[in-house]
Amino acid sequence: MNPLQLLIKNAFSKKHFLLIIGEDSFQSFHLWKNYLHIIKMTSILVMNRPGLDYDLTSKAIELHQDYIENTYGDKNFKKGKIYFIKIKPNPASSTHIRENIDNQSVLAEGLDDDVLKYLQEQKIYNKHD
Repeated sequence: MNPLQLLIKNAFSKKHFLLIIGEDSFQSFHLWKNYLHIIKMTSILVMNRPGLDYDLTSKAIELHQDYIENTYGDKNFKKGKIYFIKIKPNPASSTHIRENIDNQSVLAEGLDDDVLKYLQEQKIYNKHD
């Protein structure tokens, strides 16, 4: 039994799990170990990512067509289904934050003030320590 199966069976048997992944991860989802079991045990929410090769996404959709739900933003997610959720892209990637942690004006564009404050107080991504 894999860790996800154990978790669902033992600790959270009555809970419905949502697996949230980016479109980039979805493009190679068929390569994940036990990916069909993951689909059957959860609802998968795929978040759009700007600038990706849409041909790869189309191929992944084709591979998983039996599991794709064509509803966008529906709150009633069904186990064993894959949903596509359109979100407003946020430019604040971990690489961007790490490279600009000392430049508040650059980070303020895509990062919440409280998150930035927390990162700085906890010295996360701090270049000087």
